Amino acid sequence: MKAKNGRYISGKFTQYKKKNFTAENGLLTPKTNCLLSADDGTVYAGTKGGLYKLNGDEFVRIFEENLSKSVNSLSALSGQRIAVCMESELYFLIGNSLKFVRKFPEIIVDVCDKRGRLWILTKGRIICTDYNAENDTLNRTLEGGEGLSLAVSDKEIYVSTETNISVVHGKR
Repeated sequence: MKAKNGRYISGKFTQYKKKNFTAENGLLTPKTNCLLSADDGTVYAGTKGGLYKLNGDEFVRIFEENLSKSVNSLSALSGQRIAVCMESELYFLIGNSLKFVRKFPEIIVDVCDKRGRLWILTKGRIICTDYNAENDTLNRTLEGGEGLSLAVSDKEIYVSTETNISVVHGKR
């Protein structure tokens, strides 16, 4: 706190700026379901109308032919992959290519990778599978309502539902 020429000097601080993105900046729908900032700094937005990528000052729709429905979850995975969940379908975005992985019986809510496996939370189940999503080692019904969010550590699995947060320890 210094005074100089009758002015208060508080030191340096970050000046934040705000910018709103709407239909004028490329978004076709006002509701954004999810956002992701990838490791390379690219920003993605999942909306009811598909997947968008921030390009300069505009969001540009990408993979229109494949992702025409609601993109409800985006997750950064190891190996520079991004999990893109369009309703009940799981895709991997790798660089500039999109790969279909698997269709699940319910809407996918969240995806993460930990312990060398993919962990998938749907509205009613938690699933642990390999990276090709072919060999499930866990496929369990949720308790406490619809699944909302998933967090997996080295020792525990946390699942939030409409009524609680459950933690699973150990092997079972």
